[in-house]
Amino acid sequence: MRPLVLKIRGLRSYREEVEIDFREKNLAAIIGDTGAGKSSILEAICLALYGSSTWSGRVVKDLISASEQSLSVVFTFTAEGATWTATRTARRGSGPGQHLLTCEENTAERYDSASAVNARVEQLLGLDYDGFLRTVVLPQGRFQQLLQATPSERNSVLKGIFRVDELEAVRVYAENARNRLEGALNQQIVNRGRLLDNPTLTAAETAETIATASAEVESYRAAAEIYRAADAERTAGLARVEILRTQVTQIIANRRPADAESFAALAKRAAEIDTSLAAVGTRLQAADALADQLDGRMRQAEAEGLGPDGLSRAAGVLEWAAGELPQLRDERDRLTAEADSLETGESVLESQRNAAARLAETAQQAAAAVTAAEVLARDESALLGEGQAALRDVRRQHEDRATLATEHEQFAARLSTLEAEVLAAEDAFATADAALKAAETALDAARRMDHAAAASQGVGPGDPCPVCTRELPAGFAPVHSHEEATAQAAHAAASTAERQARSTAEQGRARRIAAADEGQRLISRIAACDQLLERSMSRLEAVLPAPDFSLPDTVLLESLAARAELAAARVDELRSEAASRANEATVAATALLSEENRLATARAGLDAAQQRLKIRRRKYEDTLTALPGPLRPANTVVAADIEMATQTCSELLATSREAQEQRDAANAEARALNREAAQLRAERTAAVDAPVQELRLKQATLVQSLVTAAALLEEPYQQPLMGGEFVLESAAGEAIANDQHAEQMLAAAERASLRAQAESQGAEGRMAAALAAAKCASLPELDQARIGAAATLRNAEDLHAEAVRQQPIVAVLDQRIEAARELSESLEAIRTHFSDSKFIGFVMKNRQKILLAVGSEVLASMTSGRYGFAEDFRIVDSWSGQPRDVMTLSGGETFLASLALALGLVELAGRSGGKLDALFLDEGFGSLDANTLPDALRALETQASGGRFVAVISHLRAVAESFDHVLHVRRTPTGSKADWLSGQEREAMLGSDAESGLLS
Repeated sequence: MRPLVLKIRGLRSYREEVEIDFREKNLAAIIGDTGAGKSSILEAICLALYGSSTWSGRVVKDLISASEQSLSVVFTFTAEGATWTATRTARRGSGPGQHLLTCEENTAERYDSASAVNARVEQLLGLDYDGFLRTVVLPQGRFQQLLQATPSERNSVLKGIFRVDELEAVRVYAENARNRLEGALNQQIVNRGRLLDNPTLTAAETAETIATASAEVESYRAAAEIYRAADAERTAGLARVEILRTQVTQIIANRRPADAESFAALAKRAAEIDTSLAAVGTRLQAADALADQLDGRMRQAEAEGLGPDGLSRAAGVLEWAAGELPQLRDERDRLTAEADSLETGESVLESQRNAAARLAETAQQAAAAVTAAEVLARDESALLGEGQAALRDVRRQHEDRATLATEHEQFAARLSTLEAEVLAAEDAFATADAALKAAETALDAARRMDHAAAASQGVGPGDPCPVCTRELPAGFAPVHSHEEATAQAAHAAASTAERQARSTAEQGRARRIAAADEGQRLISRIAACDQLLERSMSRLEAVLPAPDFSLPDTVLLESLAARAELAAARVDELRSEAASRANEATVAATALLSEENRLATARAGLDAAQQRLKIRRRKYEDTLTALPGPLRPANTVVAADIEMATQTCSELLATSREAQEQRDAANAEARALNREAAQLRAERTAAVDAPVQELRLKQATLVQSLVTAAALLEEPYQQPLMGGEFVLESAAGEAIANDQHAEQMLAAAERASLRAQAESQGAEGRMAAALAAAKCASLPELDQARIGAAATLRNAEDLHAEAVRQQPIVAVLDQRIEAARELSESLEAIRTHFSDSKFIGFVMKNRQKILLAVGSEVLASMTSGRYGFAEDFRIVDSWSGQPRDVMTLSGGETFLASLALALGLVELAGRSGGKLDALFLDEGFGSLDANTLPDALRALETQASGGRFVAVISHLRAVAESFDHVLHVRRTPTGSKADWLSGQEREAMLGSDAESGLLS
């Protein structure tokens, strides 16, 4: 993947659309202040390709600018020889975003769903989301993830980069094809197993069986038909005999000769009970009418409020009003007297206010006099303090000036000695630096002369060539070099000597600079001391003209001290007088405030009491007005009218209670009569209705047996007398008639039974003759013989037809199964040899060795030959000769190791036709010192010179010195902007930063 154009809008700080053109650029620096929006460029690329953020794999909506409602990213890039454009959008609300991937060269290549776009991008780049963030885009905080990943995580990423996933795809394809083929093959084998072993032979044998079985089936069928016809006739005769016997039994069981006498007795008892019920009903009707009349009058009175409950409530209201009226009059008189007393108190309070105001004015005048005296006293005291301070400063600064002069003489002697030491250290550093450059030249020459030896380490016959990836021949042997090891040892020794000399020279220069700074500070202190002394003398002479420093300080300041003491005494005198006046004013103001509060409290209490009295009077009037008309007093404030209304209420309450007692008596009588009627109805049900119902059911059972018998015997029978509406008085005659019909049916049934027995005996003779003709002892044996012959016939016919049908099918299946078995064995061989434990594992192991060899070469070039990679991705330190865990590296060393590994991956992927044509590095350069940074940048230049795109993101503008293409990202009021700087603009930016100290 190589980037071409990136368009961003609404993502983080990019509120307005920004377009970044990466075309015709190989090595670029993305420079900007912290927070300008540099890392957001990587967020946009990751979002466009994988629909995810770099830190979580999701949370896309969190990338939307705070002031925007949506974001969009359009990223155009090249992959697999074609130009692709990925478009992603997201909204802050619940609306769906857009996911689109199109190919310019092939319009049919269009994907418009998140899953489809993600799958195609992974296929184009050969990397999933995690692999992309470990090898192509290395964001802040994740640069070292590939270096520090677990073996399984690292192996998963490297498979895609080494294109081993294509071998895995072959294995998976072979495995899937074999699985599909095995399923089809197994099904074909199962299908073949369901068919005949030899269909042709089976067809000939079954033809003979069909002819013999057909004759046997016809013979048995004729005998069975004769037997079954006779058996059916015999069975019907015997069944008729049994049915007739059953009917006779039922008729005898259901006869009821005594029911006629029972029906007559029940009819007499029913008449007696019905007469009593009629008399009770007449009395109940009269009692209900009286109760309804009284209840209606009481409901009307209750609706008018004159019922027992309403009258009781009214009596309580009138009793409450009789007691409330005198209390309201007493409260009114009390409040009137209290209002008159408050008017008198207000007049006295006004006199107190005037007296308190006069005392407050006198206190203010006394306080003003104190303030004026205090100002004068502070001025005199400040004058004395100024003289004391100035005199003290002058004497101290004379002493400081003498001390500084002595220190300056001592410093001049030390500076001369230090200059000689620095010159000697700089000469030693120049000699060591020249030796180091000579060693670097020798090491580079040895590496160029023996590059094939470095590349061939760790591979053998049959391995892929690290340069062209073709298989190495059988006679191949790795080339070994001793010149590079010697040159590396010399280079390491020279590097150590150079670092020590440089450190000594830098320390000397630092001490010289520090000494120069110290001398400058000493001169500045002397000048500052002279200025302070001059200012202090001016201050002192302004207070004490022409002071004589031979005199003690107390004598020089004596006059100023006397003036300050006199002003302080006057302040004390005025303060005492002002305090007396203020106390008098405070006492008067306190008394005034107390009286004002007392009157205010009394006034508030009076207002509240008057309001409560008003509410009580309104409640009194409303309560009496709400009474029913006949009970409402003519005048609510006249006690005699209230008493008259109370008397009326008592009379109406007595009348209402009398009517209620009459209604309750009528209801009680009605309930008693209802209970008496219920008892009579229950007695009729138990004594008459239940026995009658039981007799009717038994008579109905008898009639049903007579009807059944008449139909069976085909005898004439009259319609049963028990049908139609039941009349108890006629039930006795109907019971006598039913018993007579029962007698007639019993005689007819006996005659029919004798005829049926004779017919059954004739049928049994014909059944025996049919069995003898078929040579069978029973009908089941005859049926079994016929079924067996028929089954033999059917089976022979089915087998014959199936054998004819299977002959061409079996021929085709046998041919297909043989071919499928051969193909399945071939696919299984591919699947087995392309597993991780075999060929793929072998390829991964060798590729990983080559990666670590290339990474070690890059890392050594950036660390002066000190560091390289071990086979387990640990770091080999040439100083100790022992491998170290990556977690023991410093921040800068970790960055260099991660960078070397990433560059090694890019280099190796390019050699094997991989897809890593771009590399984005976000920060990390701030952890490198001034000597290591150029080595790291040279390694990046090497990658860019091979045609790949390399972008370095950093807030260190010094990084821009090594790049021809610089993308400057800056924050503006309308959002982040990104522009490619021209050569003049880049130089101007670096020059400006150098002047301000940013590059120092």
